[in-house]
Amino acid sequence: EGAISNVVVTSAAGEFDDAAASVNAIGAVYQPITITFTSSTAFTCSGDTLGSLGAGSIAGTFAPVNQYLGQPYFSIPATAWSGTWEAGDTVTFTLSPFALPVWLKRVVPAGAEISQGNNSILRLRSA
Repeated sequence: EGAISNVVVTSAAGEFDDAAASVNAIGAVYQPITITFTSSTAFTCSGDTLGSLGAGSIAGTFAPVNQYLGQPYFSIPATAWSGTWEAGDTVTFTLSPFALPVWLKRVVPAGAEISQGNNSILRLRSA
């Protein structure tokens, strides 16, 4: 599963429980996210390269959809918000998708002949 990390809350009395939020394994992308409150209950959300991800409220679940994959980037339930929020308060975090590292290594012995069919096949299979 992906992760929300580097959470910074800029508020005098508002609190954000990032453990209550979830990251979608299909829709998520690596992206710094900023949530900016426009009132005590409403906010806007944006990514540094994605731009606007819409508006939400602390009274309901906020789950902006990745338009290319049709799945939410992440989901923040109403239970993640507590305390008192004011217009101008912000929450920033880094959104990271689920990913596994893949390392491909090709060993070519010294003095090997040139290969005419110089290609590779990579097959991925889920468990």
